Amino acid sequence: MSFKNSSCKMQPITLLRTGIAMPFDKKRFNNPVEDSQLESKLNGLVAKPETWAKDIWELDVDNPNNNGLENEDLIVWMRSAPLGNFRKLWRRIDHNDRKHVELKDGLHTGYIYTIEIDYNYQVSGFNGRKKVIITGQIPRGQEQNEGLYCHGSG
Repeated sequence: MSFKNSSCKMQPITLLRTGIAMPFDKKRFNNPVEDSQLESKLNGLVAKPETWAKDIWELDVDNPNNNGLENEDLIVWMRSAPLGNFRKLWRRIDHNDRKHVELKDGLHTGYIYTIEIDYNYQVSGFNGRKKVIITGQIPRGQEQNEGLYCHGSG
């Protein structure tokens, strides 16, 4: 995700990969070993879905504490939806990043925003669809955090 700032240059927006899973869900998912031993412990025991580009122990190369069964993307993905029409939190915008102080108070209507989407999960087999919703609304059950959220919807 990026935006065109006041100097008319596209600037990336820092998106947070953590703080997206509900706290009670995070307590249910635990790695069987320390993060440094995940590959040796899980290799051969856990098979990745064929559409996944990475193994479970390498889901977040930037944050070794967000890998394996404790990866927040995985936790959100594994959460069952009570209805067929659902939203799942994908990312949070880091409004405290000094690289884009223009967004400290949220997204503004005066900027142009772009989102690049990699399509990794096929939904045509069950007549599903995907859309992106950018909202400032706090999802039900989430801890109260300031900022905007980006939801994936199925």
